[in-house]
Amino acid sequence: MINRVFKIAIFSIICFWVNAQDSPKNVILMIGDGMGLSQVSAAYYQATDELHMTRMPVIGLMTTHSANDRVTDSAAAGTALATGQKTNNGHLGVNPEGERIKNIAEYLKESGYNIGLVASCFLTHATPGAFFGHQISRNMYEEIAEDFITSNIDIAIAGGSDHFNKRKSDKKNLIKDLEGNGYTIFLPKSKAMDELEFSAYEKVVYFTDPLHPPKKLKGRDWLPNATGIALDFLKAKGGSGFFIMIEGSQIDWAGHDNDIRYQVTETIDFDEAVGKALDFVESDGETLLIVLADHETGGMGINGVDKDNYIDAGWTTKGHTATMIPVFAYGPGSEAFGRLFDNIEVFQMIKALLLGE
Repeated sequence: MINRVFKIAIFSIICFWVNAQDSPKNVILMIGDGMGLSQVSAAYYQATDELHMTRMPVIGLMTTHSANDRVTDSAAAGTALATGQKTNNGHLGVNPEGERIKNIAEYLKESGYNIGLVASCFLTHATPGAFFGHQISRNMYEEIAEDFITSNIDIAIAGGSDHFNKRKSDKKNLIKDLEGNGYTIFLPKSKAMDELEFSAYEKVVYFTDPLHPPKKLKGRDWLPNATGIALDFLKAKGGSGFFIMIEGSQIDWAGHDNDIRYQVTETIDFDEAVGKALDFVESDGETLLIVLADHETGGMGINGVDKDNYIDAGWTTKGHTATMIPVFAYGPGSEAFGRLFDNIEVFQMIKALLLGE
């Protein structure tokens, strides 16, 4: 009974906020995986120019706990953001009982929206997978790949082609299934992203790597460019509008490694992608941009910054933490995010803003 009353109260608050806002036509959700306030602060101190995130006028805070732990993992957090429901750590697109939950991409697709995914990890990893996958374990990568076949995502740019065409479980080549479902597929090293006219294709998957892309420090250089390409592709398709999730995936991995140089370079790379999205939002006028994290990783603190902006970082763990994370928003409807809220409300606010429900 208490839980039901709580849900009704939350829904009432969301309706109040949404009814007071201008509604966007499009939503860009950008997730810096593992990016807490200290990660943003470190990038702020080391960036050559001001962070693009600081251009965003609306700032809030978000809680991130899962259904079974105050410290969430990316699968449960991604599921909460994508579906508006809590689940257990490790579950992807299903509730604690293992039952499938409808996600925001599925709701919007039914109403004529175009959908995109961009991530600097493989496509079937926890965060991107939460926006199309429905599996009891985040580690069921080949099963999550099968979920993608019928997802009707319009454009995806990420690593992970091996989960589609070099499958250990069944030896299937899902690339043929994707092509049969109307996709144009680009496999790693087949053609440079800059050489393609993406608007020539109805639906496209561009695989950057067989599995995970490399670190920014090891030469990955495409996340900001892919952000611009995907936004232009979705805008050109017309329809009711679009929704896209863009993840800076390896901020999290740097936190797990307690590696400040890795941390800062990944966060700045993600921020450059935010800059591309901001440029689009400012020129478009109909798009809401939300920048947040699924959780914080590493328990990172900043013990000092010297005259050369060298950061003395401290860490409390090599895992995730339960700390609240910062949220930045800009564009029509952004005022709804300038408060303290829980991660399930992101789905609810996006759904209310775009679908009025």
